[in-house]
Amino acid sequence: GKEIKLTPKGKELAESVVRRHRLAERMVVEMIGLEWHKAHREAHRLEHAISPEVEERLLQVLGYPDTNPYGRPIPGYSSDPVPMRSMGKALQGETVRVQQVPEEDMSLLAFFDSNNIKPGVAVTVKELAAFKGTITLRIDGEEVVLGMEVAQNIMVSA
Repeated sequence: GKEIKLTPKGKELAESVVRRHRLAERMVVEMIGLEWHKAHREAHRLEHAISPEVEERLLQVLGYPDTNPYGRPIPGYSSDPVPMRSMGKALQGETVRVQQVPEEDMSLLAFFDSNNIKPGVAVTVKELAAFKGTITLRIDGEEVVLGMEVAQNIMVSA
């Protein structure tokens, strides 16, 4: 059925790689000042070079973050998850808080960055236009239009 099951040791190793990757994303954004949209790519280069000792120091210096810059939890350090849903399920007129954004597309992240669509930011759904396939958001007094496909991949909370 194309399903992969990890042994307990395999799960531990996989979580370790994800943890180092997400800490590397935080490090390059918060400590080095690299542009937000470039952090995911750079973290791929760094994640395998972070030793357990450096990982512990990064955690200390970064203040034990529980998510990466895009809102994804850091395995082993995440607090209780916030109930989330897709922005595409928000209601017109509703104000929601961005929790997670997709991190794989650098140009989309650059767009999010320039329009302040980041975890922690409150946005109001000004218009849901299913007939056009768009959602219009109000962020810091500015309007931003997204395609519904993109909005479906942004996770928000009440």
